[in-house]
Amino acid sequence: MTPSNHPTKAPIHLHFVGIGGNASSGVSVALKKLGYQVTGSDENILPPADGILKRGGLEPADGFSKSNLDDRVELAVVGPDIQRGNPELEAILERKIPFTSWSALLSNCLLYTSPSPRDRG
Repeated sequence: MTPSNHPTKAPIHLHFVGIGGNASSGVSVALKKLGYQVTGSDENILPPADGILKRGGLEPADGFSKSNLDDRVELAVVGPDIQRGNPELEAILERKIPFTSWSALLSNCLLYTSPSPRDRG
């Protein structure tokens, strides 16, 4: 599946580490609606983010674990509260999965029509 208005080189499977914030939940649902496969994880997701994710068809993993990272994840989106020592972040670094912040991802989508810096040419 390729998002309809993005180059085929753009990452298709995005994983949000810390998907439960108000901004991260909204960005993740918007990207899902654009055609990306979106997964994520967080702890204690509270309103309104829990409702945003549910209405958007996303069911994040409860808690952080390297097992939350599917082998097909092409780009990890790391939330601002995630720090070294988080098992998912450590697995991302160990597996050399490209990563970004949700704000940089959103900026790339709006400015360059692709969430991946490699597609800017």
